[in-house]
Amino acid sequence: MQTFKLPYELLARWDRSGRLGGVHVQHRYVTRDDTGTPIAEAVAAPVALTLDTAAGHPLGDLLSQLQVDALSAKAAAEAERDAALAARDAAEAARAAAEDDRAGMATARATALAALKKAQDEVVEIRKDLAAAQDTVAALQAALTRQADPAKQA
Repeated sequence: MQTFKLPYELLARWDRSGRLGGVHVQHRYVTRDDTGTPIAEAVAAPVALTLDTAAGHPLGDLLSQLQVDALSAKAAAEAERDAALAARDAAEAARAAAEDDRAGMATARATALAALKKAQDEVVEIRKDLAAAQDTVAALQAALTRQADPAKQA
């Protein structure tokens, strides 16, 4: 059993101004048994005409070489456009990710600065407590010195 792809239709449409608006092709698929007898047949949906989709259609009988070349150039331009759009989308995704990273870094920086400010305030308080403790120690040492040496009391 074998399935054959055969040309079925070449559909051309013109727009209101008389310019070619679009060209589509259709293929017919015929399945034959081992004796060559057709056992199934189906017509595919129309697809836009490109050199790839036109395979099997005798375009050379209908189109000039210039028109065939134009189809090739159109297909190449569409492929180039699609690649450029994909590159643009990838660049946009990278930019958005970088923007998210930047926003995250700004938040982390703000959090770190707040923690630093809190730590600096705590150091100031600790230094005040240390100065007060040193004053208390100095006063206690002076009192002990006076108690140990009665002569200095007078």
